Amino acid sequence: MKRASAIIRELMDQVLPRWDDLDTDHKSLLVHQAQLYLRGIGEAKPQFGLHPDDDKIVWDMAERAELDRDWIEDRLSFIASNLIGEINGES
Repeated sequence: MKRASAIIRELMDQVLPRWDDLDTDHKSLLVHQAQLYLRGIGEAKPQFGLHPDDDKIVWDMAERAELDRDWIEDRLSFIASNLIGEINGES
């Protein structure tokens, strides 16, 4: 006889979509929703409706995208401050 957890796992495998089965637009939307949550925009943690094993993929991608976004903002701020300094005659 199968254990209840094994039966639930089989049902999830049959019913819930997997990351690899989603199209690019759907993947982008899920990552964007996670990014907004990570930025503090939104009231509740988004539920993606994916297989539980694939939720981690979405969160990992969103976290990486936010790290990249922060790095780009820092670089642009540094460049802008140097340009403003050069325009004002500072070295």
